[in-house]
Amino acid sequence: MKSLIKSFEEITFEYLPRVNNRFTDGLATLASMVECSPDAQILPFLADRRCKTTYKESLNALTTNERTWFTPIIDFIRDRNYPLNSTMGEQKRLRKSGTQFMLQGDLLYKRSYDGIQLLCVDEEQAQVIMEEIHQGICGPHMNAKILAKKILGMGYYWITMEADCASFAIHVRYSPISPKFLQRNSIH
Repeated sequence: MKSLIKSFEEITFEYLPRVNNRFTDGLATLASMVECSPDAQILPFLADRRCKTTYKESLNALTTNERTWFTPIIDFIRDRNYPLNSTMGEQKRLRKSGTQFMLQGDLLYKRSYDGIQLLCVDEEQAQVIMEEIHQGICGPHMNAKILAKKILGMGYYWITMEADCASFAIHVRYSPISPKFLQRNSIH
């Protein structure tokens, strides 16, 4: 690496916390896919960083008007009823997404790609599941991606799981009782 540094006119190193490092990891992955000789001239490129979510629905809307996020799906599967005042596009999306779910009694399950039936849960159940799995029932504390994978592996699903796990992991990571907080604020 020292020999590469000499070939640049200017170089700076900057520490980024792990939370803000996803873009850099993506660039490193991209760079590892391209072979270049040391004398090759690489032109700079502009990468567009997107700040908006890719989800069309609101991310923290597990309940609306005291109805769970999956109530319209249950209504559609049972009775082929659409939500009141729904647009044609929303009805089409419900028909399409409804094929990914199945109803057994009063319980709604999502069909996963590997054949596991995932129980659909509401906001309160999701919070309990995240807390129990993160606290150590399934191993030690974990980051958001691992937490979401563990939850799926345990057979649970909700529409905002990834976003909820991310906010939960950040909240727990910097809460006054978390090991990271104690480690950063310990007096030596």
